[in-house]
Amino acid sequence: MSVSSATPEAWVVRKRTQEDDTEAIAALIAEAFTDLERRSSGQDLRNIAVCRAVVAEHPLHHCLLACGNGSELIAGVNFAVGGDTFPVWGIGPLALRPNLRGHGLGGRLLREAVATARSLGATSVRLCVDAHNIDAFSLYTRSGFVVREPLLVMERPAAASTAATTAGTAAAGVCAFSASTDVLQCAAVTEAAAGFQHCLCESWERMVQLSHDCPLVTAVDDHGAVTGVLCVSISGYAACADEATCRRMFDVAVAAAQGTLPLSMCVPTRYDGLVRWLIQQHHFVVRKVMLLLSLGEWAPWPGVYFPSIDGI
Repeated sequence: MSVSSATPEAWVVRKRTQEDDTEAIAALIAEAFTDLERRSSGQDLRNIAVCRAVVAEHPLHHCLLACGNGSELIAGVNFAVGGDTFPVWGIGPLALRPNLRGHGLGGRLLREAVATARSLGATSVRLCVDAHNIDAFSLYTRSGFVVREPLLVMERPAAASTAATTAGTAAAGVCAFSASTDVLQCAAVTEAAAGFQHCLCESWERMVQLSHDCPLVTAVDDHGAVTGVLCVSISGYAACADEATCRRMFDVAVAAAQGTLPLSMCVPTRYDGLVRWLIQQHHFVVRKVMLLLSLGEWAPWPGVYFPSIDGI
């Protein structure tokens, strides 16, 4: 059987196990996105280190692999992002070997990921797609996904000047994630801003992992109650009640990075004032435009909310 001519039924879609080679999966993602990302730049999925992080941060049973029937070849990978009983799940990245595109395998991996999310209680499934990726966009819309929001992938390069941000370390009412942070309050604030329970706040261990990977800060009021959460990473998110709180959190996160870490966020275009402020105050640049799509239930965000690259 020629792998380039195989039908979707010729492949076995299964969940990742401990025996699967993480490096091989990361390399597949990097290979798949190298061509797709040629018109983009920044911290994207051509970067093998970013791909390793994507694979590592997903639970084994939320990673789906398409493998050759009777062989060890991994033809494609997709991720379902969420937690048991959580109503809103994300999907992606969906990656296929370049010579296996156009044969329906991507659609099969997408259907399996949606089925996984729904079997665990999802009533809404969301994802992000590059605006220029017409093939992927067509696949998602044919599968029933609806465009909800344009997003700007904004990045602050590690070498960007910190001169305008040194005051951020003293921003009122903002602190780095620590042992004293109330994770339940973080979850409540995120739900109030996004309109749904977020799996990134599902456990103390998950929040600790996030704080190790990138700047994670919270805003608190005069009584110490959490009023905002910001995880400055392409896989992170922001949630708070108003834009002023969001700006204070960015001040602290940028200062915490100390010019040594690239910072990335997906910023909805509706927050045009924040976009201008991030460019002018903190030297963020727009790397590319993405679209947020959803399948199933949908409601506008009640507060200020920046979704992750997974769509949630």
